[in-house]
Amino acid sequence: AEVLINNNHWLELRNLVEEVLVFDPQSHNLQWLFVRAQYQLGEFEYARNAIEPLLIQANYKMKAQALLAEIEAALRKPQSIPLSRQGEHFIVQASINESFNLSLMLDTGASISLISESTFEALSQNLNVVYIKDLTLNTAGGAVTASIYQVAEFAIQGYLVNDFVFAVSPSYLNEGNDGLLGMNFLKVFDFHIDQNNSLLILKNK
Repeated sequence: AEVLINNNHWLELRNLVEEVLVFDPQSHNLQWLFVRAQYQLGEFEYARNAIEPLLIQANYKMKAQALLAEIEAALRKPQSIPLSRQGEHFIVQASINESFNLSLMLDTGASISLISESTFEALSQNLNVVYIKDLTLNTAGGAVTASIYQVAEFAIQGYLVNDFVFAVSPSYLNEGNDGLLGMNFLKVFDFHIDQNNSLLILKNK
């Protein structure tokens, strides 16, 4: 852990600690390393949740409170999230339940986020997904029937929405991305798309 910290390899540290925590989930030292890694990776919402048990531990209380203050300050600041271009559109990286990564096209005209059938098949094989209902969506190509599902957590660079719902439609076929990021995520935050610099600016309301 010290080698990884000294070399600023925070992603590798988080992954390492996550594996070791399975064998010793009550270790306060491991929990502290995990929270530090989440903070350095910009996963502020996750870090705020993960740090809570350390706030009442005598050996960690002071430094946990100091880090929590930094986390809270970071959550109040707008974050610039890099976007990649796909033609005239922008693609953002997202994650579901901290373990399933996907690339989504920003679509401020979509009321609900959507993922492709192939991506959903991979998702449902690895994570718990709850079916909600079928729904008719109005798209540029006309009305389509989609199935609505829910997952426990959906996040973009630490900006987290719990009990996130999305649509799955067989009619969505778009190479180069896994679906659309709609307003049911974006409206939770103050957001701005900086087209000149290919950035998504998010700030907690």
